[in-house]
Amino acid sequence: MTAPSSSNHSVHHGETGHSNGHDHHTNGHDERTPTETTALIAPSPKHPRTHRAQERQRLYYDAWAVRIIFVFLAFLAAISTIALVFLILNTGMSSVAHLLPPHRGSRLLPPWFALIAAWISLSAVTLFGTPSALTRVSLFISLFLLLLDIILLAAVKQLRRQESALTLAACGLAIASAAFSLGANYLVESVRSKEGAPIRHGAETVREAELRARLYVAQENYWSNRAARAIKVILSFILTFVASVALFLITFDMCLTAIDSSVLLPYQNSKLHSVQPDNNWSYKVHISCSGPTSMAPPPSLLNTTTTKGRGKIRDVPTVLYESMRGVPGSLGGDWVVNLRETGKVGRVCVWDRPGYGFSDNSASAEMGHISDALWQALEHNGEEGPYVLVGAGYGGQIAYQTTSHTFFLTRARHNTFFHTHLPILTAPLGLSRIASLVKNHTPRASRVLANVLQQTAWQNPRLLSTLLQEQYLAHSRQSPSFRDLLESERQYPSRRPTIVLSSGERVSKESGWRDAQKRLWEEIVDEKGRVRWEILEDVGHDVCAKTTEGAVSTGLEACENAVTDLVWRD
Repeated sequence: MTAPSSSNHSVHHGETGHSNGHDHHTNGHDERTPTETTALIAPSPKHPRTHRAQERQRLYYDAWAVRIIFVFLAFLAAISTIALVFLILNTGMSSVAHLLPPHRGSRLLPPWFALIAAWISLSAVTLFGTPSALTRVSLFISLFLLLLDIILLAAVKQLRRQESALTLAACGLAIASAAFSLGANYLVESVRSKEGAPIRHGAETVREAELRARLYVAQENYWSNRAARAIKVILSFILTFVASVALFLITFDMCLTAIDSSVLLPYQNSKLHSVQPDNNWSYKVHISCSGPTSMAPPPSLLNTTTTKGRGKIRDVPTVLYESMRGVPGSLGGDWVVNLRETGKVGRVCVWDRPGYGFSDNSASAEMGHISDALWQALEHNGEEGPYVLVGAGYGGQIAYQTTSHTFFLTRARHNTFFHTHLPILTAPLGLSRIASLVKNHTPRASRVLANVLQQTAWQNPRLLSTLLQEQYLAHSRQSPSFRDLLESERQYPSRRPTIVLSSGERVSKESGWRDAQKRLWEEIVDEKGRVRWEILEDVGHDVCAKTTEGAVSTGLEACENAVTDLVWRD
């Protein structure tokens, strides 16, 4: 088939150029013999060949806008990484909380926003030159979810009070990272598209465009560069997609928290009091007190010899319940409230420690801080005492800090039983809450009153955040809590009437536990203050729990008798 005359002319022109190649070579130029491909590509009068080659080789970041957005993304990545380190330390170290804005909710949510900000910005900086449509879609979804999150944080009253400035700042940082990463992806794509325009639009016919493309493909390392770019594009999409999935889970969990904020307080006399034990920010704790401070002894005690003036009205101490670790007081103290309802005791107070149940998280989980918060709440509620303090498990250790104010019943662990575990930081993703919602249709109140006894602690990120402090850092021999316990032991042995109830199962199986209970009884309690030490056989760690059928257990009966004896003791 004969080529068009114009093509013949181009070939002839190319041959003429070749015949003069020696002269050009002497002038410092090097032109190759034209092939079928290059001969069909006519030179553009507006863009000489050498100029087009230089344009194609120009790097995309030569544009000043691209350089500026790259520097800003690098700055966001650095800020996000630093914030992430501080916020992770804040989950367990109360000393870091003093350096940060107020936050009364879960300490686990701000690190996740900082992690997403660092994740997105570092991915954008590392893979800056490989924009793709899939990455832009993932970034757009992430940006949309982050905007929804910040709307929830600002619009829902409980989220606004508990998460406050710290979470808003972390979420804002993530929004900036997602927005600038999305903008950078669009900008780099636009610049790269303009750089490839001479190849796509310089040809006058489709045939010329195909030949130009062949020439471009024939360049050295073309396919290896293409494969490397494909790998980077896939990696960029995976990284941004992971961030989108994490944000979706976080947003869903925040929606559940917003729904749970409408759960009513458990008792008729429940109140939320604002406390501020130290120079940190204030927060609210839930406390409920009900019942008389003076009454006649119950009929069951009229035949005993432990009371004077039988049948006469007398002042009685208030029973104050301090729950075990991982159990809200408003849930674990229901048996104490039942004593008041049956007329066996007078006034009863139960409260949720900071981070438990309906109470906000505090700046610190140290025992001295918690004890001060309790007494401030009692003052705000108008309580005057005296008190019989019922300390269950970990609550017994807090009882050590409050014995200067009150009598106490304790079935606590000794202070040598400090332990730590790896922090659990995945709670804000809400995986456990979603699974429970799908499988068991968990009611809202169960998520608010999540506890370790029913193995529902994962339902409440605020509780997990507090447990993390109590176990991971607050319970070490270098912690202020441990020093406070050692200091309080110097005031012992105590002569205040004391009853110690111990789990028979743990005493028989764990020699260390048995020795600690014995030391608690012999060294902490003075001989004149010892009422009795009971080892309850076949009773587990939750001594005052009902049976699985809901009946009164041996341990619960012993707990009720112990409280009644201390209230009506002469």
